[in-house]
Amino acid sequence: MPPSQSVETRPAKRWWVGCIEVALIMLFFFAAAGDAPPAINEAHYLVKAKHYWDPTWLAEDLFVASRDAHSTFFFVFGWPTLFFDLATAAWLGRAACWGLVALGLYRCTRFLIPVPLASLLVTAMWMAGVHWANLAGEWVIGGCEAKVPAYGFLLFGWGEMLRGRRGFGWGLLGCSAAFHVLVGGWGIIATLFARGLQWRCASGSSDTKKVIEEMLGGFLGVGLALMGFLPALALAERGNATDAALAAEIQVYGRLAHHLQPASFPAMWFLRHGCLVLGFVFLAVHRGTLAPQLTVPGNNTDTTDTANTAADKSVLGDSGRPLLFFNMIIFGSLLIAACGLVVAMLPALDRQLGAKLLRFYWFRLSDALVPLGLSIAAVQTLASPAMVPRTARAIAMLAACAAIVAVGIDFQSRWNEPLIPPAIAVGNQLPKHTVVPENSAARDQQVARDWMAVCEFIRHETPEKAIFLTPRHQQSFKWYAHRAEVVNWKDIPQDAPSVVQWARRINRVFPVSTGRRHPPLEDREIRQLQRDYGVTYWLVDRRVVGTLPHSTVVYPRQGEVNQTYTLYLLADEGARPIERGPVDKED
Repeated sequence: MPPSQSVETRPAKRWWVGCIEVALIMLFFFAAAGDAPPAINEAHYLVKAKHYWDPTWLAEDLFVASRDAHSTFFFVFGWPTLFFDLATAAWLGRAACWGLVALGLYRCTRFLIPVPLASLLVTAMWMAGVHWANLAGEWVIGGCEAKVPAYGFLLFGWGEMLRGRRGFGWGLLGCSAAFHVLVGGWGIIATLFARGLQWRCASGSSDTKKVIEEMLGGFLGVGLALMGFLPALALAERGNATDAALAAEIQVYGRLAHHLQPASFPAMWFLRHGCLVLGFVFLAVHRGTLAPQLTVPGNNTDTTDTANTAADKSVLGDSGRPLLFFNMIIFGSLLIAACGLVVAMLPALDRQLGAKLLRFYWFRLSDALVPLGLSIAAVQTLASPAMVPRTARAIAMLAACAAIVAVGIDFQSRWNEPLIPPAIAVGNQLPKHTVVPENSAARDQQVARDWMAVCEFIRHETPEKAIFLTPRHQQSFKWYAHRAEVVNWKDIPQDAPSVVQWARRINRVFPVSTGRRHPPLEDREIRQLQRDYGVTYWLVDRRVVGTLPHSTVVYPRQGEVNQTYTLYLLADEGARPIERGPVDKED
């Protein structure tokens, strides 16, 4: 087969083969993350998306009524909530998000490794690497949330750039930033780094038409990226400098430290991610993709490299291999992470400045791309064993086998567990010092059923504008009950004034003196919470709090049984209804 047909013409004639491969990748995603909704972040994103399209819905809730950081995502994925329930909207969103990531991943791997079904092995290795060897707790394939389509557009854009359609690629990268400004923004910076190296090392004259197309695509990408950057800038400008500084410290040193502050990362996380980085660099160097070979290699007998060589001539000219360009993007993500480690030293010198800089998720992109780079390098090594040393082949085989074993263990553990939506499963986890009489799969299922039962009662039997005190550890009350709550740990707003309000509420409702396990139980303090936040109901987890004095039990009613949760009606004396987004009294 002529080289010119090996990469582009053949897939065009057999497009249905690509469709099957994309469908198989999506099936893999379903097996990895196809839990019943809501997933951990779906109860966070889709509740906001529903409010975006219906501003009267839960307008009394601090988190829901706060400013939107992901307006593009809410606009695109929020409208189904007007016609379907949240669970159905989540499945529709998942299908779109996973399909986009699968298509982008296929476009990248099919060009770099033109071997049928190679993308499936890359997918398995990538998912295992992201899950088991991340540095900052990042994941790519989850529920319907903003970063999933953002990663999909990144991969799709890079796949088009590998084929020489850089203008179209820049436009897709702009779409990524429109959905998630940090994922897309860091992806654009890493791509600029890679393109900068290509421009610096290119020899000969450039194709003027290609340059103009890339420039126009770049302008389009900037315009699309503004759809993500402008809402982020609006959030940054809201509030005063004091609120902004305090909000950054709350996020970096408190609520989001497990993603943002390297000092809070366990040592094992550095070790496992470091092994991934070393494996990627080793295989990439032995494949010749990080070496300074910026001219097209000569003839060889390997069919994969023959295809890549032909593609190199048509796509990158004399500037180097497509795989070199892709790995330079990954290397750019590592430089971003390295800058984050340097910034992480600032808190010892200037705590406020360190917080302001660390809140930009410096390690997010490398967490996603290093496993992908290792996966592609390993599969390409296995696909062309004659071109690499035995050591590289052994490492590639070891990485592939480890990924398959890890994926198998993960699947087995997931499917052997009770089928409880992840957001409920996380919410069922009580504070460490709470004494639980029974801890078993059957008990977890019972708690989940009790939670959905009490939320169903609240949704149908309480006023729509009622405001609730809810257990601190849950994160799906708004999803199931469709009612506002004073505060919970998961739903932290994005704009500085609301972040400060959220922190004040957490400290008031779940005071440090009680280990933040439950609100104050004294009548006087309960009445004060009523006056400040308009609370009329208190949902109590009986594993944490016993019977409340001077309160009326609303649920479970006589003849009903709920082993875990009790709903109390608080006396309405002194309570003030909140008509709009709440503003705390102390503000």
